[in-house]
Amino acid sequence: MGFRQSPHDPCIFRYVGVHGECLIACYVDDLLCATSSPGTFDWFSSNFLFSDTNSDGFYGKHLGKVSYFLGMAIDQYDDCSISVNQSKYIGKMLDKFVPSHQANSIKHHKPCSPESFSKLSTAKDDLERERMSTLPYLEIVGSLLYVSGMTRPDVAYYVTTLCKFMHDPSPECYDAAVSLLLYLGHTKEYVGLHYDACTKAPSDFGRLEPDANAIQNSIESNYGFIAYSDASWRSSSNKYSSYGYIVYLFGGVISFASKYLKIVAMSSAEAEYAAASQTCREMAYIRHVCLDLGLTLTGPLCVGVDNTAAISICENPGITARNKHFDDQIHYIRHDYDHQRVRMIYVPTDRQRADGFTKPLDPTTFFRWRETVVPAHHPPV
Repeated sequence: MGFRQSPHDPCIFRYVGVHGECLIACYVDDLLCATSSPGTFDWFSSNFLFSDTNSDGFYGKHLGKVSYFLGMAIDQYDDCSISVNQSKYIGKMLDKFVPSHQANSIKHHKPCSPESFSKLSTAKDDLERERMSTLPYLEIVGSLLYVSGMTRPDVAYYVTTLCKFMHDPSPECYDAAVSLLLYLGHTKEYVGLHYDACTKAPSDFGRLEPDANAIQNSIESNYGFIAYSDASWRSSSNKYSSYGYIVYLFGGVISFASKYLKIVAMSSAEAEYAAASQTCREMAYIRHVCLDLGLTLTGPLCVGVDNTAAISICENPGITARNKHFDDQIHYIRHDYDHQRVRMIYVPTDRQRADGFTKPLDPTTFFRWRETVVPAHHPPV
């Protein structure tokens, strides 16, 4: 039919021709279709689906305007904004794992206290292991992984931490997983991803001088594209540093992660520098996929970092006592910076939108951070 398969994501297909423009995203046998006009969709469906006049087509059914896809509820509004949540999926999780939850009456406003979450550990003895063998810890964490990876970046750090104990969880880990599930249940109706088609630079993304106009123009000319990167240097209980990133486009989150670095960072600057390099790899992928979709991101893309030493290492190549041992892989950002594909900007810690991917936050900070990541939309009456 003349479609071109994306070399960067083989599940994306694009057609541009005499019939208009058509985008197809497929997941096994579920397809999303976006077209430039109703006539373009009619052309696609008549040639793709089996019918009396098209015996070579696929057996399928057009379900109409998308409202539910892969466990996600998708709401489209007259002002062209879009909201995505998994309220139905979360409700099923609650009914399965916590049947007596009564989510409407139990107020779990936050995932878990930072103190209790930082003290999680493996099972202490065989008695605890025997008890945990009867509880569905792995199933709960697996379900939480799906939710956090699709529409709930606000719980990504907590789920990543729970995954550390999947081989030998303790009862405290199970309680934390249930608490996290109840938090999702309490917020399932009004917390999720939201896109308002905004392409303006965020009003809180930090210090802009001396080239404020250039940074703003770069963000606005790239449809509101901006990334944030952050890292927490290793704690006494973990030699690896946690890091996270978040990427915005058209006013909403399109990519995020909460992970652990694969290197033992010797300083906070090294951890932040390595995290920024990981973020740049994701930015490169997004740039390629956007181009495959017909959306061209031009010039250096902005990434916000709250560590001036990491920015200095990137912008000033040279050997010093603090960076001479760096692995080649974490110099990826320097390569992109030299080729003017990335621009690093300083973001104060209190405005760092990737902060919640690296550590548990106190309630006040968590709610303020959550509003920048998954702003509450249509709160319950």
